[in-house]
Amino acid sequence: NSLVATSSPLDLRKANLGKLKDMGISGKDAEAFLANSHFSPLHQTRIVTALEKMNGVKGRDIFLRDATTMCENEADATFYEQTARLIAHAHVHGLTVDHIVLLNGFPVCIAPDGGVIVALQWDYAMWSPRSESFANGLHEVKINNVKAPSVTVVLTGAMSAKLRQELEKRGFRVQDK
Repeated sequence: NSLVATSSPLDLRKANLGKLKDMGISGKDAEAFLANSHFSPLHQTRIVTALEKMNGVKGRDIFLRDATTMCENEADATFYEQTARLIAHAHVHGLTVDHIVLLNGFPVCIAPDGGVIVALQWDYAMWSPRSESFANGLHEVKINNVKAPSVTVVLTGAMSAKLRQELEKRGFRVQDK
């Protein structure tokens, strides 16, 4: 936040472009991301900073391309920013991410052992027909035609006791707050 407050948009753009290239993101992808007007300089800087914290994680370019092509408004920009920040937080704090993939158009992380890590910014998650469908889909997820050995769901907010119970019953690891 202080960097954004003390830097001009042009200086932020130059810094973000340099950091993205240093991460191995192609100039074309970096320029396209920075040209997407739905991402404010704050969103861009927070996403780039989060990606930078994921040192060694493969697929950061996939995440960035998806964000660039799918972001059509402020809500989308916030989704990608918060998802990047949550993935980076999980990676730095013990849930090691090997790479990022798109699973049915949704960015998910793959751990070194092939386990799936799903990072969701959700203020309060409860058990419902929709969450049941999502959980059942995750339970059967295959990466490269191999069933994931584990599924971890990380939420920014809290989850209901019923949701926690249902996810844990399916063998998921869950982490909220």
